Amino acid sequence: MKKKLVILLMCVSVSIGMLGCRGGDTKSKDNKQESTEEQTPASPADQDTADDNVKQSETGPAEQPKEEMPAGDYKDTGDGTMYIACADETSEDGKVPVIYTKEGAAVIMIEVNTKGFDGSKQSYIYVDGLLAAQEQLSDSSYSVDLGDDAIAVGTHKVEVMQYADDEPTGDVVTYKSASYEVKAE
Repeated sequence: MKKKLVILLMCVSVSIGMLGCRGGDTKSKDNKQESTEEQTPASPADQDTADDNVKQSETGPAEQPKEEMPAGDYKDTGDGTMYIACADETSEDGKVPVIYTKEGAAVIMIEVNTKGFDGSKQSYIYVDGLLAAQEQLSDSSYSVDLGDDAIAVGTHKVEVMQYADDEPTGDVVTYKSASYEVKAE
Protein backbone atom coordinates (compact mmCIF):
# COMPACT_ATOMS: atom_id res chain seq x y z
CA MET A 1 0.00 0.00 0.00
CA LYS A 2 2.83 2.37 0.90
CA LYS A 3 4.57 1.69 -2.43
CA LYS A 4 1.38 2.43 -4.36
CA LEU A 5 0.98 5.75 -2.56
CA VAL A 6 4.60 6.73 -3.25
CA ILE A 7 4.23 5.80 -6.94
CA LEU A 8 0.98 7.76 -7.19
CA LEU A 9 2.52 10.84 -5.56
CA MET A 10 5.56 10.69 -7.85
CA CYS A 11 3.33 10.43 -10.94
CA VAL A 12 1.22 13.38 -9.83
CA SER A 13 4.34 15.41 -9.05
CA VAL A 14 5.86 14.72 -12.47
CA SER A 15 2.58 15.48 -14.25
CA ILE A 16 2.15 18.81 -12.49
CA GLY A 17 5.78 19.67 -13.09
CA MET A 18 5.51 18.94 -16.80
CA LEU A 19 2.41 21.11 -17.11
CA GLY A 20 4.07 23.96 -15.22
CA CYS A 21 7.20 23.71 -17.31
CA ARG A 22 5.23 24.00 -20.54
CA GLY A 23 3.28 26.94 -19.16
CA GLY A 24 0.12 24.87 -19.34
CA ASP A 25 -2.79 24.83 -16.95
CA THR A 26 -1.77 23.20 -13.67
CA LYS A 27 -5.37 22.35 -12.80
CA SER A 28 -6.29 18.76 -13.48
CA LYS A 29 -9.66 17.14 -14.02
CA ASP A 30 -10.88 14.51 -11.60
CA ASN A 31 -9.98 11.07 -12.77
CA LYS A 32 -12.52 8.55 -11.49
CA GLN A 33 -10.76 5.47 -12.84
CA GLU A 34 -9.01 3.25 -10.38
CA SER A 35 -6.59 0.55 -11.37
CA THR A 36 -7.14 -2.87 -9.88
CA GLU A 37 -3.81 -4.14 -11.13
CA GLU A 38 -0.91 -4.03 -8.72
CA GLN A 39 1.92 -1.82 -9.91
CA THR A 40 5.54 -2.46 -9.09
CA PRO A 41 8.20 0.23 -9.24
CA ALA A 42 10.80 -0.08 -11.95
CA SER A 43 14.15 -1.34 -10.78
CA PRO A 44 17.18 0.95 -11.12
CA ALA A 45 18.45 -1.34 -13.89
CA ASP A 46 15.23 -0.76 -15.86
CA GLN A 47 15.51 3.01 -15.43
CA ASP A 48 19.14 3.22 -16.58
CA THR A 49 19.31 2.02 -20.19
CA ALA A 50 21.85 2.81 -22.87
CA ASP A 51 19.23 4.29 -25.21
CA ASP A 52 17.41 6.45 -22.67
CA ASN A 53 19.50 7.50 -19.70
CA VAL A 54 16.77 9.61 -18.06
CA LYS A 55 16.48 9.57 -14.29
CA GLN A 56 13.94 11.16 -11.94
CA SER A 57 14.63 13.18 -8.85
CA GLU A 58 13.19 11.34 -5.89
CA THR A 59 13.03 14.39 -3.68
CA GLY A 60 9.99 16.51 -4.31
CA PRO A 61 9.88 20.11 -3.20
CA ALA A 62 8.40 19.27 0.22
CA GLU A 63 11.16 16.72 0.89
CA GLN A 64 13.99 18.72 -0.68
CA PRO A 65 17.12 18.66 1.45
CA LYS A 66 18.24 22.07 2.67
CA GLU A 67 21.96 21.32 2.56
CA GLU A 68 23.85 24.33 1.24
CA MET A 69 26.53 24.32 -1.40
CA PRO A 70 30.03 24.86 0.01
CA ALA A 71 30.98 28.54 -0.13
CA GLY A 72 33.42 29.57 -2.80
CA ASP A 73 33.98 31.51 -5.99
CA TYR A 74 33.58 28.70 -8.52
CA LYS A 75 34.48 28.86 -12.19
CA ASP A 76 33.75 26.37 -14.96
CA THR A 77 36.16 23.50 -14.48
CA GLY A 78 36.47 19.82 -15.30
CA ASP A 79 35.57 17.66 -18.27
CA GLY A 80 32.18 17.59 -19.90
CA THR A 81 29.29 19.93 -20.49
CA MET A 82 26.01 20.62 -18.73
CA TYR A 83 22.84 22.41 -19.75
CA ILE A 84 19.29 22.61 -18.46
CA ALA A 85 16.14 22.11 -20.52
CA CYS A 86 12.53 23.03 -20.03
CA ALA A 87 9.76 22.78 -22.62
CA ASP A 88 11.21 24.07 -25.90
CA GLU A 89 14.16 25.98 -24.46
CA THR A 90 17.62 25.06 -23.19
CA SER A 91 20.55 26.86 -21.63
CA GLU A 92 22.90 25.71 -24.40
CA ASP A 93 25.21 28.41 -25.76
CA GLY A 94 24.66 30.57 -22.67
CA LYS A 95 20.93 31.04 -23.21
CA VAL A 96 18.59 31.43 -20.22
CA PRO A 97 15.40 29.37 -20.71
CA VAL A 98 12.18 30.97 -19.49
CA ILE A 99 9.58 29.05 -17.48
CA TYR A 100 6.09 30.51 -17.25
CA THR A 101 4.17 29.68 -14.11
CA LYS A 102 0.78 30.48 -12.71
CA GLU A 103 0.26 31.80 -9.20
CA GLY A 104 0.02 28.92 -6.75
CA ALA A 105 2.03 26.45 -8.87
CA ALA A 106 3.53 23.83 -6.58
CA VAL A 107 6.09 22.03 -8.74
CA ILE A 108 7.97 22.65 -11.97
CA MET A 109 10.32 20.15 -13.56
CA ILE A 110 13.56 20.83 -15.41
CA GLU A 111 16.05 18.47 -17.02
CA VAL A 112 19.73 18.64 -16.16
CA ASN A 113 21.63 17.24 -19.15
CA THR A 114 25.28 16.25 -18.91
CA LYS A 115 27.78 14.94 -21.43
CA GLY A 116 31.32 13.79 -20.79
CA PHE A 117 31.11 13.85 -16.98
CA ASP A 118 33.16 11.36 -14.94
CA GLY A 119 30.51 8.71 -14.25
CA SER A 120 32.56 7.22 -11.42
CA LYS A 121 32.07 10.37 -9.34
CA GLN A 122 28.99 11.46 -7.42
CA SER A 123 27.44 14.62 -8.89
CA TYR A 124 25.77 17.15 -6.61
CA ILE A 125 23.02 19.26 -8.20
CA TYR A 126 22.35 22.57 -6.46
CA VAL A 127 19.53 25.01 -7.23
CA ASP A 128 20.06 28.50 -5.85
CA GLY A 129 22.80 27.13 -3.60
CA LEU A 130 20.65 24.38 -2.05
CA LEU A 131 21.19 20.68 -2.71
CA ALA A 132 18.44 19.38 -5.00
CA ALA A 133 19.84 15.93 -5.85
CA GLN A 134 22.85 13.63 -5.84
CA GLU A 135 23.38 11.26 -8.75
CA GLN A 136 26.02 9.45 -10.77
CA LEU A 137 26.02 11.48 -14.00
CA SER A 138 28.00 10.91 -17.19
CA ASP A 139 26.11 11.22 -20.48
CA SER A 140 22.81 11.70 -18.69
CA SER A 141 19.51 13.50 -18.45
CA TYR A 142 18.19 13.92 -14.92
CA SER A 143 14.78 15.35 -13.96
CA VAL A 144 14.71 17.73 -11.02
CA ASP A 145 11.45 18.86 -9.43
CA LEU A 146 11.55 22.50 -8.36
CA GLY A 147 9.34 24.00 -5.70
CA ASP A 148 9.14 26.79 -3.13
CA ASP A 149 11.72 29.53 -3.75
CA ALA A 150 13.12 27.78 -6.85
CA ILE A 151 9.93 28.65 -8.78
CA ALA A 152 9.58 32.22 -7.52
CA VAL A 153 9.58 34.87 -10.25
CA GLY A 154 13.18 35.75 -11.09
CA THR A 155 16.42 34.21 -12.34
CA HIS A 156 17.70 31.03 -10.68
CA LYS A 157 21.00 29.17 -10.91
CA VAL A 158 21.57 25.41 -11.29
CA GLU A 159 25.07 24.18 -10.43
CA VAL A 160 26.50 20.69 -10.81
CA MET A 161 29.62 19.78 -8.86
CA GLN A 162 31.82 16.72 -8.52
CA TYR A 163 34.38 16.37 -5.74
CA ALA A 164 37.69 14.46 -5.64
CA ASP A 165 36.52 12.28 -2.74
CA ASP A 166 32.76 12.34 -3.61
CA GLU A 167 32.09 14.52 -0.55
CA PRO A 168 31.42 18.29 -0.48
CA THR A 169 34.41 18.68 1.85
CA GLY A 170 36.80 17.58 -0.93
CA ASP A 171 38.43 19.49 -3.76
CA VAL A 172 36.12 20.42 -6.65
CA VAL A 173 37.05 18.51 -9.82
CA THR A 174 34.02 19.50 -11.92
CA TYR A 175 31.87 22.63 -11.76
CA LYS A 176 29.25 23.57 -14.34
CA SER A 177 26.39 26.06 -14.05
CA ALA A 178 23.38 27.34 -15.97
CA SER A 179 20.47 29.65 -15.21
CA TYR A 180 16.73 29.66 -15.84
CA GLU A 181 14.19 32.43 -15.44
CA VAL A 182 10.69 32.13 -13.98
CA LYS A 183 8.04 34.57 -15.20
CA ALA A 184 4.41 34.90 -14.17
CA GLU A 185 2.00 33.73 -16.83
